[in-house]
Amino acid sequence: DSEELRINPKLCEYNNVLCLEYEDLIYANRSQLETMVQKLTAIFQDRFGYFFGENSSLLGSESQMNAIQRLEEMDKAVASLSSQPASVIDKKFGVHGGHRSNSNLLEVKPLAANEGDPDFKHMAEDVKKSFHVFAATPPHTASTVLTNWIMGIFEPEEYYSFMVNTKGRPVLQNGVEIPISKTIVTKTHYLDLLALYKRFRKEFDEVFFVVSNRGTDPETRIDYDFCEYNNVLCIEYDDLVYSNNIELELMVQKLTRMFQDRFEYFFGANSPLLDMEKQKNAVQRLKEMDEVTRSMADQTFDHVDQKFGVHGGHRNRDDSESKSALAPQVPEEA
Repeated sequence: DSEELRINPKLCEYNNVLCLEYEDLIYANRSQLETMVQKLTAIFQDRFGYFFGENSSLLGSESQMNAIQRLEEMDKAVASLSSQPASVIDKKFGVHGGHRSNSNLLEVKPLAANEGDPDFKHMAEDVKKSFHVFAATPPHTASTVLTNWIMGIFEPEEYYSFMVNTKGRPVLQNGVEIPISKTIVTKTHYLDLLALYKRFRKEFDEVFFVVSNRGTDPETRIDYDFCEYNNVLCIEYDDLVYSNNIELELMVQKLTRMFQDRFEYFFGANSPLLDMEKQKNAVQRLKEMDEVTRSMADQTFDHVDQKFGVHGGHRNRDDSESKSALAPQVPEEA
């Protein structure tokens, strides 16, 4: 690289200096733009956390959405000035005329989903393949938080569905048995993942398993060998705990990145199914779940909310309020 395009690397070692590479600032569509903003914000947070704190509200999802909006407006200004001479400058964004002809910056064009497709719910928009996600977890591992995060991404307004660990493995939603094709996300404590895969793979182009593990007790962990399969994502309990809205937003971002990275072979590198809007839906669903959890704190455990799958009396199950008061635990089915 030409020395004219880089600063003295010693300056990058100062705590109040953040150095970025050009490649980290390139994007070609809305999904890549959102991924870029998330990545840059995380880098900023990590570098300057000594000043802003570990979970600054200044760097939350709302601020990131503002950054995305501004960059989209900037791209429109770039496009409108493309035929103007370089001496013409947009005062708000600082972009020059003729930029498109002498730069690698690509205009951002929003991606639209084909919601008219009857199979839209179960299809990855960029590859047009059907899929299903099992939240297949041991009990007492924050499985309800896990399930509602995934549902917030893919079907934020739906009632949760649960595969009962009895003969036939029926799937229940709002107290009624349904075919698995009617939902995208199914929670279960049945942990024979190979059996589930063999049974349901023929109905979808791919079947995914997202598993929560906790501690070292074999009763709260699945066999590690399962975690090595490409279509299995294993998440630790500590990654599912939060105590305020900022931690909640950061948790959703982290989990969604893990999901994207693990299943990139199917969804692609920058799937619109996992964009910022979907993550906002997940945050909202988890907030609503928390409200229901608190409203049921004085009810008995046999009371169950059919939308979120939380039980009554959660706050007192272990004689203490969990860090989030937000990770309802579900007993293993018979």
